[in-house]
Amino acid sequence: WRPEAEMGNYMLVMLAGQLLFAAVFTYIYTLGHEGKGAAEGARYGIYIALLMTSTTLIYYAVMPFPLNLVLGWISGHFADFTKEHI
Repeated sequence: WRPEAEMGNYMLVMLAGQLLFAAVFTYIYTLGHEGKGAAEGARYGIYIALLMTSTTLIYYAVMPFPLNLVLGWISGHFADFTKEHI
């Protein structure tokens, strides 16, 4: 974990992650299934990757992970979830 004094420097990152999670989850929930095939699957994968990105930002705010590792995780979210839902 980051030291408590250092966590305060990342509070905006954590709040951004939480707001992104709530907004993307709400948007995905409202979409439902539209029956548009692979394009719909790719779009859903991107939305899920955004959702997972929000939690990764929260992890980064409270744990001393290197930024390049966090960015690698975020890139992996998009590659994995988009491919998985096509």
